Amino acid sequence: MTRRRKTLLAVLALILLAAGGFAWYWQATAVDRQVNALLAEVREEPRLIERWPIKLGLGKGGRGLFELADDLAALGPSAVPALIRALRDSDPQVRCVAAMALGRLGDARAVEPLIAALKGEDKDVGRSAASALRKLGGPAVEPLIAALKDDSEFVRLSAAWALGELGDSRGVQSLIAALKDESKYVRYFAAEALGKLGDARAAGPLKELLGDEDADVRATAAEALKRLRGQGER
Repeated sequence: MTRRRKTLLAVLALILLAAGGFAWYWQATAVDRQVNALLAEVREEPRLIERWPIKLGLGKGGRGLFELADDLAALGPSAVPALIRALRDSDPQVRCVAAMALGRLGDARAVEPLIAALKGEDKDVGRSAASALRKLGGPAVEPLIAALKDDSEFVRLSAAWALGELGDSRGVQSLIAALKDESKYVRYFAAEALGKLGDARAAGPLKELLGDEDADVRATAAEALKRLRGQGER
C-alpha cells in the first residue's frame, strides 16, 4: 500500500469518525430540545400539584402532567441525562414530572439523583421520586435501604413504602429494624411493607408491634400478620 493510499484511508477514517460524532451530538441535542420543550409546557401550567397522589390536572390541549411525563418517557433512554438535570430545576412541578418520566423509563442512572430528590425539601417532589424509585426495581433497593436511616422522617417513611412496593427480600431486615423507629408513620409503613413482602422473619417483630401505642400502627401490624399467615397456609 502506497503512502498516499494510507494517508487517504486515514483521512477517510477521520471523516467517518467525525460524521458519527456529529450525528450523535445532533441527536443528543435534538432530544434535549424535545425534553426542554415539554418541560416548558409544565412550567406554563398553573400549580396543579397540591398533594400526593398528584392531581391529574389538564393543561393546554387537554393534556395533563401524567401525559407530559408519558411524552418525556417516550423519548427513550437518550432523554435520561436531561431529565436528571431537570430534577434540580427551580420549579418543583418540573421536578415532579421529571421524576415521573424517569420512573417510567426505569433507567438505573436515575437511582442516585432520585434518592437526592427524595431528600429534598419539597414533599410532592419527594413522593414523585419515591414512586419512581419503586419502578426502577433492583438497582433502587440498596439506596432505599440506606434511606431508612435518614434523619428525615419523610425520607424514612417514603423508603419503607417504596421497599414494600418493590417486593425485594433484601429490605426485610432493615424494615424489621424500622418497626422500632421513633416515628409512628415510619413504623406504619414498615409494617405495611413487611406484610407485602411476606417474609416469615417479620412475624415475631410484627407481633411485638401489636402492643404499639398508636392504633393505626397496631392495626397495620395485625393486617401484615394476617397476610403472612395466609401466605404460609398456601
